[in-house]
Amino acid sequence: MFSMFKWPIGRCGRGAMFLWLALGSLGFSAIKFFAFQQIDIGAIQFGFRSGALTHPAAFPLWYVALEAAFDLALIVVAIARLHDIGKPGWWLLGFVGLAGLAALPGLSILVVVALVLWLALLFWPGTFGPNAYGPHPLGWESREHYERQMRELREHVPPGKA
Repeated sequence: MFSMFKWPIGRCGRGAMFLWLALGSLGFSAIKFFAFQQIDIGAIQFGFRSGALTHPAAFPLWYVALEAAFDLALIVVAIARLHDIGKPGWWLLGFVGLAGLAALPGLSILVVVALVLWLALLFWPGTFGPNAYGPHPLGWESREHYERQMRELREHVPPGKA
């Protein structure tokens, strides 16, 4: 799961990204509960955090730094996920740009578009086998290799079951 935190950024499967987002959301919920005695449903989110970064004077410095570190790590995970589907990391600027444009009057529908793109990034299957950004996260060399492994698993009879 942490192999994506190297340069150049490699690939990240759907499961690793979902796990990163879920654990991050649960972690921030726990931190807000124990540090600030708040149950904040808004802390349970699957995306970037902005509360402490947009209003840093309202939070302790350690929390602002933690939120910034989480967002930077999430950028790396999102770029690795884009790499897994064969797209360059620069596409992430489009996601962020859409969310930023949604703040303008009359363009609030762009929030929905950005959400759909974020969900597509989370659920879109990666390319089989190696691509320009590295080997497949699960080790498959090609679609044929994957299908051969699945066929062998279906045909395999565990010891003692024959």
